[in-house]
Amino acid sequence: MPAHPRIPDPAAGPIAAFAFDLRRLGTGRPLIPFIAERGNVSRAALYAALSGKHVPSRATVGMLVRWWAGEPSAELTPDDDYFRDPDWGWIELLPQGHEGRTKGMEWWRRYDRLRREAEEGKAYREPAAPVNISVPQEQQRFIEGLEKLIESTGLKDDRWLLFGSFDRKVTRYLEGDLLPQEQSCQRIVMACCPHLGIDLSDDEDVEALELALSMERDLEKLVEEARAARARDRRAARGRTSE
Repeated sequence: MPAHPRIPDPAAGPIAAFAFDLRRLGTGRPLIPFIAERGNVSRAALYAALSGKHVPSRATVGMLVRWWAGEPSAELTPDDDYFRDPDWGWIELLPQGHEGRTKGMEWWRRYDRLRREAEEGKAYREPAAPVNISVPQEQQRFIEGLEKLIESTGLKDDRWLLFGSFDRKVTRYLEGDLLPQEQSCQRIVMACCPHLGIDLSDDEDVEALELALSMERDLEKLVEEARAARARDRRAARGRTSE
């Protein structure tokens, strides 16, 4: 997508209106490249949240609101309460009376309403019967691609140096138990880049940014293919069960 997406028309629907107001919230505040350097959400995902084309992730919106309506230093750490919301728990770290507490809660509620509205059509569908399937070839290709990326960093046997506590999820990806969402793919690539000689700290280094984005897209494409294959195999398994 373009580095600076077109301003959405707030009359085009609730998603566009949300993105329009989110852009207004950021007027005069830290810019996207500055925020991306200091968080676990990529620059592309942050810009996409302002495009009004789809509902962004909780982590993406939570980070933008923290920087634009709250307090950047109010960031959860591994020592914080385990039960705090990882994307919006920063609100509780703000002192009583801080304007960001009120604004943060308003945006949190508005975002949750937006997600419910976007998913309303799915809410009344009967859940499909669970079935057991093997890891499809497409998912195996994703696993091999992830293994190759990790191995290229030279830290295959010390993955915790790459991912920290996130390595628990990476293990599940590699074992075929779970497929990552878009944000997790970005987090994986961002963790690997410094060990591949890719410096994302320089906003002027377009080549490094494009390389990182290309790696994210490659990984996300493998995930999309694996997800589609799992859905295909589940449908086939349910068909055999109903015979």
